[in-house]
Amino acid sequence: MNVKQYGLILLTMMTVIAYIFGSAGETMPVAANTVRALETALQTTGAQIDQTTIHGWTVLPWADASEQELAVLAEMAVRKLDLPPGKAVISRSASGRHKLVRFDVTESGYEAAVIAQVLYPLTSSGKPEVYLVINIDSQVDGADSGWEDKITQIIAEQGGKPHISTCLTGWIDGKLDDEQKRALLNHAFLAIHATVHDTVSDFDYISMSGFSPAMVPGLSVNGRKVNINMAMRYSSKDNRTYCIAGSPVVTREY
Repeated sequence: MNVKQYGLILLTMMTVIAYIFGSAGETMPVAANTVRALETALQTTGAQIDQTTIHGWTVLPWADASEQELAVLAEMAVRKLDLPPGKAVISRSASGRHKLVRFDVTESGYEAAVIAQVLYPLTSSGKPEVYLVINIDSQVDGADSGWEDKITQIIAEQGGKPHISTCLTGWIDGKLDDEQKRALLNHAFLAIHATVHDTVSDFDYISMSGFSPAMVPGLSVNGRKVNINMAMRYSSKDNRTYCIAGSPVVTREY
């Protein structure tokens, strides 16, 4: 995927996430106890946890930004994450609709992407929006990594409001039928004292969302609080049933 394509995907993703979070009022960073609750829920299914994904973003109170300013912003974030900027792969793209600078850092145990981007409005009455996005894919214990605190601090120091979601991914050998997947997810919700608000299922796939008092407040969706989202999907490619737990919602592909 080239940088321009990624910019368009980022634009779509931000539109969707902004709609979800915008309907929720206040949102809060994911705290360590929330990550522990996600771990408990995922382990209850019997899944082996193999990845933690942390996604943080904000709209900054900037009127606009040059490509150089975006690069300085992204490099600053990389340094404050305690990542080596000298090992970053830097990519840029620009069009009439956007400017984007991205730093990618891959080290043993994790991959990080820091994206600074300006999105320009379609109409003359609109205003540019400056985004800072930080994604971490880690193979280490998400609760002990400190990524959430670092991301929150970086965003707050730039005058932004942190929106942070965390997803844990694991897998179970073999294929489970719909009843088995449904039962495991229900047990997982019970393990963290969560109430199921919504269930969606399709061929080889099931998703549940709800609320747990063991976690941060999360979102308000159709008048109900939501701070836990879990899904299971079978992959015939490697004969595994993948399970993902996210708070407040799952914000990665699975």
